[in-house]
Amino acid sequence: MKVLIFLIFIVSASVASVALYAGIDHNPMDVFCINSNTCSFDYGYAAFIWFSWFIPVFIIPLIIIYIYRSLKTFLTRNSN
Repeated sequence: MKVLIFLIFIVSASVASVALYAGIDHNPMDVFCINSNTCSFDYGYAAFIWFSWFIPVFIIPLIIIYIYRSLKTFLTRNSN
């Protein structure tokens, strides 16, 4: 189970990083800039974008795996 959680963590971090990179790369109206003249990078907003992708991609598969393992344990225990 620990290996599966680690794998989900790696996949979630990768998806969140790609989404953040795409957002920064296609920055249409200086969304990540605090001051549009000097474009001081807004790390708070970037962290918000990263976590808004990381949390759902990490939590949803984790819940599905937990439900699957619980059902598997419940069904195999009752069949004996």
